[in-house]
Amino acid sequence: MRKETKVRYKETSSPFQIQILLIFTIFFAFIILLLAFLIFSSKQRFELQTTLHQRSSTNNISIITSQPYFRLPTTIHPFHYDLKLQIYLPYREDLNFNERNFSIHADVAIRIVCLHATDQIILNAKNLKFDESDIEVQDSHNESIPLIGINRYQHEVDDIHVVEIILMRELDSGHDYVIYIKYQGVINDVWTGGLYKTQYNNINGQTRLVIIILTISFLSFSMPFQSKK
Repeated sequence: MRKETKVRYKETSSPFQIQILLIFTIFFAFIILLLAFLIFSSKQRFELQTTLHQRSSTNNISIITSQPYFRLPTTIHPFHYDLKLQIYLPYREDLNFNERNFSIHADVAIRIVCLHATDQIILNAKNLKFDESDIEVQDSHNESIPLIGINRYQHEVDDIHVVEIILMRELDSGHDYVIYIKYQGVINDVWTGGLYKTQYNNINGQTRLVIIILTISFLSFSMPFQSKK
């Protein structure tokens, strides 16, 4: 009579299998964390780019209906202007500057002191042409401060025109800075703000042109805005 013996095998996991399982678990957890990080970073980058795009609408003109810039902010005080003004005025018949006739090209360096920390510089700018590439702001160590962009604002009722320069970082209170701007303007036939031309006859009866220069022709922190009530 044959006796049958049943042998039961107990399945056990080898240390190698456990290590493989652990490695796969860690790998998948890493992938999930990496995807979550990339999604979060992409969202943050998109929001930042959207913000920068909205703020850096270069030469964008907005119509102000409230009073934010009727009076210029007191966060910055200018103490020195260095202006170089090149005027193209064909005051004689034999003078011709071609496409530059009746225009101005200017370079201004405005030395300022920051009274309160700010990342914005607000200037008067009526009928003056310049963009972000024409502006440079330097600190006392001659290091440039990057710009986010510029915005232009206009209040039609009071004929107020200002430009807002937005910086990448704040100006520190109590520190000096220099604003360098290159800009262009037009010499008009009648006064509309800025330069305008008129004519006169000299002692020989010859007609000559002359221009009238007003401070509004320049980028500044002063009148007419600070006299607004």
